[in-house]
Amino acid sequence: MADHVSPRVNSARLADHIKQTVRLTCKTLRFKGDTAIVQASDGGEVEIKLLREANMTKQYVEVIGQVVDASTIRMMSCINLGDELDMNLVNDVVELASVLHFIYRYTSAFTYSYSKSALEYARSNERTVVQLQKITPRSS
Repeated sequence: MADHVSPRVNSARLADHIKQTVRLTCKTLRFKGDTAIVQASDGGEVEIKLLREANMTKQYVEVIGQVVDASTIRMMSCINLGDELDMNLVNDVVELASVLHFIYRYTSAFTYSYSKSALEYARSNERTVVQLQKITPRSS
C-alpha cells in the first residue's frame, strides 16, 4: 500500500520529491507543445510534461505524476477540478500535511514528550507551524 502514496505538493516542495509520484493541485496558465505551464498553490510555476491523452478542460486541475526536477512533473493522470478553487486553502493543506508527515515520521521514538525538533523544523523552514501538545508514539 505504501507504494501508492502520492503526497500533495506545491512548487516549493517539488525538490523534496524528485523521482517520486506526487499530486499537484494547480491552475492552468498556458500550453506549449507537449507541456503545460501551471501555477501551483503557492504561486510558483511548474512545467507539466503532458500525456498524449491528457484532458485538461478546466482551469483548475490536480496533476498526478512523477517529479522530474524541482520545476517539472511528468504527468501520469489528471483530474479536472472546475473553474473556481481557493488556492490559499489548498496551499494551507499542502503545508499542514507536510509538517504532520514530518511529525509522524520523526517523533515515534519519543514517549510522551514535546516535539521540539518538529517545531524547530517547521519554524526554520518557514512552513505552517502547528501548535503541538504531547505526542503519543505509534504502536509497533
